[in-house]
Amino acid sequence: KAPENGTGVAVKSDCQRSEGTFVAGQLQKGKITYPDGRVREGTFVGGTQAGKGTLSWADGRRYEGHFVDGRSMGPGEFVAADGTRYRGMFKPGVRLHGMGARTSPDGSVLLGEFVDGKPSPKMVLVKGGKAELVDTADSATAPGGTATVEPVGR
Repeated sequence: KAPENGTGVAVKSDCQRSEGTFVAGQLQKGKITYPDGRVREGTFVGGTQAGKGTLSWADGRRYEGHFVDGRSMGPGEFVAADGTRYRGMFKPGVRLHGMGARTSPDGSVLLGEFVDGKPSPKMVLVKGGKAELVDTADSATAPGGTATVEPVGR
């Protein structure tokens, strides 16, 4: 059972563990660890993540940025399990939306506008110290596929 007020630990019957500062029995600041290995850290309102925080998965994926109602929203960075980094503005489901950058494990950077996690047709690719305009709609020149990442479970 969660402490009414103060610092403590609460474990639910499904083994979800909440630890940190509680107010009126609700986690305000701290960490929630889920049975599937996901971990949420940051601030919480009514038991839901809000404001700046992190969400990490057991397979190495990690989102650090802003949350609204437990969902990614606003500026942040997502690191995929393969090491690909996405930086910029995010929509729920950890999808880049607006100006952003995708840095691949080989060091190449795709810059430009993303819409619902996908690069716009014309992007700038920086690789080996050289920048070039690429057509992401053309699979022959598209660098590394789309910027869609796996959705966040609540």
